[in-house]
Amino acid sequence: MTTASLESLPAWQRRTIALGVLFCAKLVLIALLVWPAVAVVVGHREWRAESAETLARYQALAGSKSGIEAQLQQAQAHPLWSSLFTGTDAAVATNALQAEFRGLLDAQKIPVQVSAPLEPTAGARITRIGVRLNVELTVDQLQALLQRVREHHHRVVLDNVTIAAPQYQSPEQNPSLQVQMEVWGFMRTPPASEAT
Repeated sequence: MTTASLESLPAWQRRTIALGVLFCAKLVLIALLVWPAVAVVVGHREWRAESAETLARYQALAGSKSGIEAQLQQAQAHPLWSSLFTGTDAAVATNALQAEFRGLLDAQKIPVQVSAPLEPTAGARITRIGVRLNVELTVDQLQALLQRVREHHHRVVLDNVTIAAPQYQSPEQNPSLQVQMEVWGFMRTPPASEAT
């Protein structure tokens, strides 16, 4: 519509068009000014709620610190914790494990055919150390060895145990068995604050 065509319209139609344009202008003004302000207020309220929730969570964590420290001290005083090897060098602990286990075998006069250290597996505070052994022993010696492992002062686990027995055995014999096993121990690594 041009200005000339608007002037040719009756006055009531021109007023109606003017009111419509004014209404549309108000809507545009609301969309440009009010909605962004509403979005800012709503976003700020959400941020405040999230911040209050985060702050409450951190305050709860700070409040539980003494309880967690007490639980840690109880865990470190547990007898199982003292049954682990102590140190920072897995190779030294592996050698100690190997020497202790060979001592158990020597005490029973069990010959060791092969002894090889296994790759240690490091954790945050505990490292798993191990030795692979091939030994020749009788059933009675194996039973006694398992009993001594159970009573050993260091926590030791036998894993991947393979036993090869002779095909033919007589009831009067206690034949030699070929046993291959992995002997795993655990080394407790002190945190950096204790190590220094």
